[in-house]
Amino acid sequence: MAEAYLLEEVSNFTTKYYADNLPSVHNPPPRYNVAENESSLSLFQGQLGSASGATSKFLAYEEWRTIMLYVLTNLKETMSYIEEFIHQFWRRSRDPTSNEIDTLLKQGAGSGKPDFISWFKKKIDLTEVFGMEVDNEDARDEVDDAKDLQILERLHLDSDDDIPPPSDNLHDYVDMHDIDDETHEPAIIDDDDYF
Repeated sequence: MAEAYLLEEVSNFTTKYYADNLPSVHNPPPRYNVAENESSLSLFQGQLGSASGATSKFLAYEEWRTIMLYVLTNLKETMSYIEEFIHQFWRRSRDPTSNEIDTLLKQGAGSGKPDFISWFKKKIDLTEVFGMEVDNEDARDEVDDAKDLQILERLHLDSDDDIPPPSDNLHDYVDMHDIDDETHEPAIIDDDDYF
């Protein structure tokens, strides 16, 4: 019994030197025993855990967009992007009212202009691909060869309306490796080659 008491005292004393993620007398587990969140977004800061059981729900597309817009407009990390979007698409000489800002964010500026969610997704995707910020006009100007078309396909763009079609010199998504070097025409594929 004395040995057990001694072992407990020694382990309590030495827990001061344990790593922070190991629960001990000097480093008790959090109240709800929730793992630390490593995200740097303000939305996920704090020790919030689920208060009850979770249930799955499939959202309609419009519900998802409403929720996504709510989340994006309430993150302090996206405020500079919202300001940039409003500055880019607001065309009147006066500042927009809060209702006009809401409409602009939800519906875009009209005439095929993107809403905030689509614009933000494209901006973030282009930033990741190119390693720099590229605005929509720059992206439109560069869609004239197969390499750019492949990049756009990888970006999973929401709609083709925002970007003009590729230049006429592309043969409807023909793989450039299938082009005959001598005639510069797509290779003729014989069905007998595959059967």
